[in-house]
Amino acid sequence: MAPDEARIDVRIPKRKLACVLCLLLLPVACGDGGGGNRSSAPDASRPVILIGLDTLRRDHLHCAGLDWIETPHLDALAAAGVLFTDCLATAPWTGSSFASIFTGLLPYRHGFLGGKYGRLADEYDTLAELFQEAGYATAAYVTINWLTHDHGMAQGFAEGEKFDDGGRGEEAPLVTRRGLDFMRRNRNRPFFLFLHYFDVHAPYTPPPPFDRMYYDGDLRAPGEPLTDFLLSPANPVLRNPATYQHRAERYRWLEGVTDWLYPVRQYAAGVSFVDSHVGRVLAGLQELGLYDEALIVVVSDHGEHLREHGFHFTHALPYQEAIHVPLFMKWPHQQHAGSVVDDPVSTLDILPTILEVLGRPVPEGLDGRDLAPLVRGAGPAGSSLQIAEQGSHPQLYSKALVQQPWKLLLFCIEGRLYPTLYNLVDDPGELQDVAAGFPEVTSDLLERLWTVCDRGSPLTRAEPLPPRQRDPETVRKLRALGYVD
Repeated sequence: MAPDEARIDVRIPKRKLACVLCLLLLPVACGDGGGGNRSSAPDASRPVILIGLDTLRRDHLHCAGLDWIETPHLDALAAAGVLFTDCLATAPWTGSSFASIFTGLLPYRHGFLGGKYGRLADEYDTLAELFQEAGYATAAYVTINWLTHDHGMAQGFAEGEKFDDGGRGEEAPLVTRRGLDFMRRNRNRPFFLFLHYFDVHAPYTPPPPFDRMYYDGDLRAPGEPLTDFLLSPANPVLRNPATYQHRAERYRWLEGVTDWLYPVRQYAAGVSFVDSHVGRVLAGLQELGLYDEALIVVVSDHGEHLREHGFHFTHALPYQEAIHVPLFMKWPHQQHAGSVVDDPVSTLDILPTILEVLGRPVPEGLDGRDLAPLVRGAGPAGSSLQIAEQGSHPQLYSKALVQQPWKLLLFCIEGRLYPTLYNLVDDPGELQDVAAGFPEVTSDLLERLWTVCDRGSPLTRAEPLPPRQRDPETVRKLRALGYVD
């Protein structure tokens, strides 16, 4: 069955219409058939490719030290560019996290939190809009509804498509094909392309030959079925009000399975599957003669709980396994190739870094910072803001603040605050809350958190913007994934 394809609505706010009309008057030489020598083009007109790998934990990469997993194309990208080993996402779910990547703003500031805060407002300039206003061709090919016009995430993309997110392995080839076609059509002009791959996300059902790539056991050996627990009230994903109101349907793909290792290894197989598509995109850039001059960024929006902290095969709360994400950046002409940056950074830093590398003006007031000085080793470059947020109700949310070696994880349940503290050096798995033993550290981190977020308005000061009305089929798909009740 072919995936459901839906055209992304690319309506343009009136305040930006003048910029778009100016773009229509660009010389024909900038169009598809110009055929000029791109090697002499200034850095500001390099092609930019942003690849989003949904749900990918940083520790599930070969270049991150997991020897048995195969991610050769991401390994090659790390060798050709810069690998950031300590990057935190701003939220453990897609919409809010990518809104931060697109705007350089924390969820607290951009206000796309989920629930009644279901859309990114037009007032925020996105990376795609900044490139579009600079004359770039822009496109997005995505595989989840959170990244469409319904949620304000199509701003600045002149073309794009959204493919069905059913987890059958059929969407990734379409994303890759459309992306390569867009690059081919726009090879003689600057472009910004966003590609989003969903296939690491549950259900973990990668297509052959990746299916069971890392699992050779008997998934239905005699024993207790996984769903006896997963579909019971004992599973906090189904009963805990501090998480998404997940539906039981999200676990139906595991019916009859008795081996807990099976879904964990299938998750890894999905990582290798999306790695293969990263390889196809990189190969396409090379075939078109665009690879050397391109700025390529690969990042994940969040990670995944693989049974840590009592959560099974989902991304619910901002523990490290759900927010510690991979970040790769390949500079034009492979500058800084093979560099590894261990300093703490954030996905907030992607927008300002891309613009700075290309010599483009960076908007004021961002929460992210330019990482180029850090990569060049040009002295201290400041500290990234490592904050992650989850929740859309003022009586029910969580926030995380990392200031190495400490991590503050604050839970608000029924309006009452529960601060927890972890030492990530001594306790990287966040298993021992040491807040009682370090009250001054806990107090200092809480004070810092409340200087960024107003305790009187702990979620956001942005106005709630519900998503535009969804069709029944979209609601059904989101419900099956556990994103709506």
